[in-house]
Order: sequence, then structure tokens, then C-alpha cells
Amino acid sequence: MKVKPTGTGFELAAATLGAALALHVVWVPRWVLALLVALVVLRVLHRRFIGTRVPLLVRLALIAGMVMIAWSQFAALGNRPVFAALLASMLVLKLVETESIRDARLVVTFSCFLAMTAFLFGQGPVQTAATVALVVLAFAALAELVPGESAGPRLGLRPVLLYALRTVALALPFSLIAFVAFPRLDAPLWRGADEMRRGRTGMSDRLEPGQFSSVALDDTPVFRARFVGEPPAPRDRYFRGMVFGAFDGSAWTGEGALRAIAPQLVVRGPVLEYEILIEATDQPWAFLIDSPVEAPLGASLGGDATVRFARPLVGATRYFGRSTLDYVLDARLPVQLRRWTLRTGPGNPRTKALAQGWRERHGDNHRAIVDEALAIITRDFTYSLDPPLLGRDPVDDFLFSSRIGFCEHFASAFALLMRAAGVPARVVVGYQGGYYNRAGGHLTVLKSDAHAWTEVWFEGPGWVRIDPTAAVSPSRIERGARELRGGFDEEAFGSVLRERWDLVGTWWTRAVVQFNALSQRELFAKIGMPESTWRSLALVFVVGGIAALGIAALLGFRPVRRRRDPVLEAWRRACRRLARAGVPRRPNEGPYDYAERAARVLPHEAPRIHALSRRFARLRYADVTLDADREAFEREVRRFRPTRAATIAGRRAS
Repeated sequence: MKVKPTGTGFELAAATLGAALALHVVWVPRWVLALLVALVVLRVLHRRFIGTRVPLLVRLALIAGMVMIAWSQFAALGNRPVFAALLASMLVLKLVETESIRDARLVVTFSCFLAMTAFLFGQGPVQTAATVALVVLAFAALAELVPGESAGPRLGLRPVLLYALRTVALALPFSLIAFVAFPRLDAPLWRGADEMRRGRTGMSDRLEPGQFSSVALDDTPVFRARFVGEPPAPRDRYFRGMVFGAFDGSAWTGEGALRAIAPQLVVRGPVLEYEILIEATDQPWAFLIDSPVEAPLGASLGGDATVRFARPLVGATRYFGRSTLDYVLDARLPVQLRRWTLRTGPGNPRTKALAQGWRERHGDNHRAIVDEALAIITRDFTYSLDPPLLGRDPVDDFLFSSRIGFCEHFASAFALLMRAAGVPARVVVGYQGGYYNRAGGHLTVLKSDAHAWTEVWFEGPGWVRIDPTAAVSPSRIERGARELRGGFDEEAFGSVLRERWDLVGTWWTRAVVQFNALSQRELFAKIGMPESTWRSLALVFVVGGIAALGIAALLGFRPVRRRRDPVLEAWRRACRRLARAGVPRRPNEGPYDYAERAARVLPHEAPRIHALSRRFARLRYADVTLDADREAFEREVRRFRPTRAATIAGRRAS
């Protein structure tokens, strides 16, 4: 026979599952998350007010619907999202059919696993604190869901929550020892090839119109840059990432085509030195101020001045950059590369015709062609975070119909115009802008700072950056992406608070997320263990773990206090006073028998003794005790003080 969980136990299990679902709010579509949470709430209400099992047909329909939603919404996102979504859906369905303590405990246990999968999508301090709160809920639910017992009342909500909080607090020292001493992994255990290609930044090895719209309002930090000396001016904060040279009529690809060629870079100005702390991207690209003069350790510098690491950045990574703002890149362009950067791809006939007219009018005067294109963009086009959809010939639609676009629209159209006019051109993708955190002394670059611009090649100067977005929306370049959303006041309380929180995020990334094998060796060297071998790690783990468990044992294994019963305590106080008056209670005497004997010994106190015994019995064994009756009984006991004289007189009479 299955034992049903108590109402509190079931609701704590449901709350644990709801908290685990909430940890995935960053990447799960809002309507899907709302649907899952609504099912959890409906199941709790159904069990509380109806109490019957959910019909089999309803459960089968929910299973089919959940599987369809998971595959349709998450299969295209990669392995991690689809399997995490399936796990969340199956757990919700498990709660729907839960009717036993065993099933409720399974829901709690696998909710903890679902919470762990959330760290595959983010590892910030808020998520960590929320996970600790979820663990407290899980311990409380497991304490209430004691197996093998009836479904009668347990301790109640407040005691089990305090118990769970105390248990988690006692486990924290051991968790800290395990975090510091456990060997670090070089790569995550779960990563798919499609996720490595797409990454977490919204960028990929393919650029098409509308791609950056998904991150236009996302203020999640991507990386933070700390400069030696003053940071560059806002108009110079171009962080180069990828270079695209192949155009198929709608999208740009071909990133990394010049990776094996050494860059022909001539440095003409001072060199900037800076440190970048980048969050996990699942991509190998390094973002450096345009143009980098050398590659960081573990990366390589390609012929198009892009930098790649040998492996994708699957965790927070710190690297150092050296760049210059005054340079000449590829003063001479090989014939084969020139042909490659003049290919226009199929389609977009009106764009090509317009550019060929410029070519006939200006000939080889490339600067005149560039000026004419920029003049048209400045005069007739609008920069927007919500551009309209384009058709089969997207550049034609953009230039001659909508004339509203985001940065990738302008960069793509400008590069195609240049190529069709005989000017070698390519598209560069990275980040532009960021905001300077005065509290931390670093530049924070957000996902919404993603940007695309164009490079055109001139005889002599080589590749020159031409940003058509700067022509149509100068504030986007001078003041950053946030200016387009209404601006911000750097002195306002919200901005100051944001800076402080960003500083917390920087510290958390450096101290916790980026705590890798190198950080572990540096920490061990500071405590006198320069060689962090497996023996030293095992020694610290075992000794520290035993010490942490010993402290937890000393603090945790204390005698459990029984719940205070004020009525029983008041009656015992009355019995002690009767004992001092010469009438101790016998172990086998109930309240009525004891009162009868005490009344015979103390006849002057007989009415009060009988009244106390009757009131105690009524309060002690009643189904419901009112606070007013209990307090009245306690006041009567406090006033009950049998006198010595009455005791002596009673003994003589007996």
C-alpha cells in the first residue's frame, strides 16, 4: 500500500520543482516556463481541493504535448537546451502523477539535478544564491517526506525550514573545502558541436540580416577590459572578432579563410596594453581592440587580423591584448585575394546596377565611391533596433524599399556596393562601445554592443575601417548601444548601483567561475604548497573535509529539544508546588486521582485543586485549545501557592 505524502510535504516538493524551473528563466521562452509553472500550481490546487488522481487520458495528453513542445522549441538550440527542457517537462509530469512519498522524494531529488543543469547556461552569483535557496527547500521537503510513515501531521512548515537551513549552513564549510581542493576539469562534460559553432553570444560563423536583433536589448556582460592607462575614446572602442569575405546573395561567411597567413601589419602609433576577462562563449574567437599587433598566449593571429584560440572558450577566460589604433594592414593586396574580395554573389541586381553606375562615373577613385555611398546612407536611411523582414534579395529590399536597418544591414549593403563598384571590401563583426565602470576601473562590454562594420581596401593605406552605422547614427558609436534605448544618466542612483553590481560580477568571475587548475596551483603556493600534485590535493581534501565534518558534527548533533507544551508545563509547576506542600504526585496517578488525594490532605485548597485538575484535563486532551483558555490556566497556576499552615492543619486533621 502506497503511503501518501502530507500536504506540506507535497507542496514543498512542488515548490522545489518550481524553484528549479525558475533557474532556467534566462534561456527558456517565457511562455514555456509559464506553462510549466502553471501545471505545477494546478497540480497543487488539484491535490488540495479535489484529492483524486489525475485521469490517465489527461496524463497521456500532457506527455505528448510536453514532448512536442520540447523538440519544437529547443531541438534547434543544441543538445543542452533540448535535454534540459525534456528533463523539466518530465519532472512536471512526474509531479502530476505523484501519489506516494516515494514519488514525491524522486521529484525533489531530480529537481536538484535540474537545478544543476542550469549552471550549463550561466554561473553568476544570483544563480548560485538561488540554487542554495533551492537546496534549503529540498532538504525541508525531504525532512517532511519521511518514508515508511503514515500521512499524519509532521513538524510543520517553519520547523522543517529551520532544520533545512541549519543543515545547509553546516554543509557549507565542507563544500568550500571541496571547491578549493577538488581537481579542476579542463573542459565541461556536456558540449555539442552545434553549440560550439553558435556559442552563447548570439554570434556565429554566418552573418545575415536581423541576426543581432536577438541581442539588441540584452545587457548581459560578455567581457570586461582593464587598460594600462586611459581607455580609448568611445569612437575607437572597436573590438575585432570575425572577418567575412564570402557573400552568397543574402548572408556573409568565409570567416577564417586567411587564418594560416601572417598579417602584413605595420604599426604606426602607440600600442595599447589591456587585460580581458571574457565569459564562456563556446567559441574560439578572441575579441581585441582593432587592430591587434600580436596574439595572446594560446591563440594565433590570422592574416585578416583576427585572433583565435586553439579551443573554444568553454569557461571564463582571462587573456592579455596588445593593439594599435594607427596601423597599415595589407598595403599590397595579392591578386587572388583581390578577386575574392570583389565577388558579389547572386541576386540583388538593383544594388549592383547602382554601384556599377558609380564605377563608370568615378573610375578608380575609390574614395569618391565611398563618399557617395555614405552620403546616400546619411541622407535617406534610418537606424532601428526593430527592422522589417527582407525578401529573397535582402540588399535590394533594404536599399530601395525599407531603408530601415540594424548595423548588419548597413555593413552588408555597404560591402556589396563597394564590391560591385570595384572596391575590395569585407565585413567585420565584433563589439563596439561598452560602458566604463568607474568603481571597478574597467570597460564592460555587453551583448547589446554586438556590432558589424565594413573594411575597404585602398592602395597605400590598405584595409581601412568604414562604419556606415556611424554615418546614419553617430550616437550609436559615440555613446553606445544603450543610448538608442532612451539614454542613461551616469550619476543616477540606478547607474551607480549597476556599476557596483558589475564589480561584484567581475569579482565573482575572477574568484569563482575562473577558478581553474592554474588558480588552484597559485592558491596552494600561497599556503606553502608550491607543487599541487594529486597527493597534495588529496591531503588538503581529506584533512580539510574531516575538519569541516567534525565541526559540523560538534555543532549539529545536539540533543533535540521537544516541542514546548505550555499547558503541560503549567500543570507540572502546580504539581511541584503541591509536592512542596507535602503532597507529591505518584507516577501512576492521573490528574483527577492526584487532585482527589491532594484535596483530602489539603482541604482548604480543595476547590482550587479540583478546578485546576479539571481545567488541565480539558485543555490537555481537547481537540482544539484556545489561546485565551491556555493563558487563563497559566495565570491561575501562577496564583496557586498552597500555604505551609494549611498543610500542617491538614495533616493534623488526617
